[in-house]
Amino acid sequence: MKLGMGKIQNINNHIDNLEPEKIAVCSVVKAELFYGSMKSNNPKKNLNLQKSFLSQFVSLPFDDSCAEIYCHRFVIYPIIDLLQKKSML
Repeated sequence: MKLGMGKIQNINNHIDNLEPEKIAVCSVVKAELFYGSMKSNNPKKNLNLQKSFLSQFVSLPFDDSCAEIYCHRFVIYPIIDLLQKKSML
């Protein structure tokens, strides 16, 4: 199954050469992708495309230890970005 977006043809080509059952996607990655879809100009269409695409892969759970690491995306990374922007001024 293709994602249908021209910018990611290389990803499609790579995926085509793999067995879908050997590809895994963590549930938090799905959450991030779905979040992007919901912010897009066509959320319903993009969400349906993503769900269809992701359904062919193994879904890995997101546990407590993953949650602790994931929080860095919202706490530490924005601080690093802010510091980098200030150093560019």
